[in-house]
Amino acid sequence: MCQLTDRNDVYSFGVLLVKLASARRPIETKREMKERLTVRWAMGRFIGGASAAVLDPHLARTLAVERTLEMVLELAFRCMAPVRQDMPAMSDCCRALWAIRKTYRDMLAANATP
Repeated sequence: MCQLTDRNDVYSFGVLLVKLASARRPIETKREMKERLTVRWAMGRFIGGASAAVLDPHLARTLAVERTLEMVLELAFRCMAPVRQDMPAMSDCCRALWAIRKTYRDMLAANATP
């Protein structure tokens, strides 16, 4: 029997983060087989050190954006951990997002300072 829990929401939140970062649907039926499942494709890029390849092509490719993307993907993949106990609570996700935001703003401020 299928049981809904707060961890189901966390998993879905991880998928949502990947969708937002990549501007892709969860399943891209018109892509070749190895790129069809967006989460699997993104995780492969992330593990292979090519996180920037996951980034929505309409977004600027700056150091701050790419570092933020890596942090968002790290959180997303923690949310989709195969073992429920390894998934963060949603409150931990919120704290992580605030920390990511702060890091992004700090990097922008550091680059703006002459």
